[in-house]
Amino acid sequence: MMMLAHERKLNYFRLDKRATNQPLPEIILKYQNKNSYNEPLSLSLLKEIKSTLDDKKQVLVYLNRRGYIPRLFCSTCKKHASCPSCFTPLIMHLKEKKLCCHYCSKFFQPIKECAKCKNDYVQIGFGTERVKEYLSQCFPNYPSLS
Repeated sequence: MMMLAHERKLNYFRLDKRATNQPLPEIILKYQNKNSYNEPLSLSLLKEIKSTLDDKKQVLVYLNRRGYIPRLFCSTCKKHASCPSCFTPLIMHLKEKKLCCHYCSKFFQPIKECAKCKNDYVQIGFGTERVKEYLSQCFPNYPSLS
């Protein structure tokens, strides 16, 4: 993104103050839990979220993976479920209960098995819908917005 801004292909706007002249919020960068297929966020991040919520403050969790499950992967033939039109990996969206191609915006019925070898797909990763669901389970007494 920054490179495109430097090449003047995109506009770059830096927000270094608020319209109300209040101080900017503290920004803490944390990463997903890379060691677990069941828990998208690390224990240390969950503790920080809880502490912040207990202090009656807001938390913004940003994840650049739309949908519920970012990848359906065949562990036998090593192929991803992909769009038949453009070969982009398909993303499971829970709300629509369909697979979506984020490149050509086509939707497809969910599939469970690999078209090539007929083995079951493995669900890999966490999209924003799945992380929101997880956070709702971890913090049921706090409202969540999309």
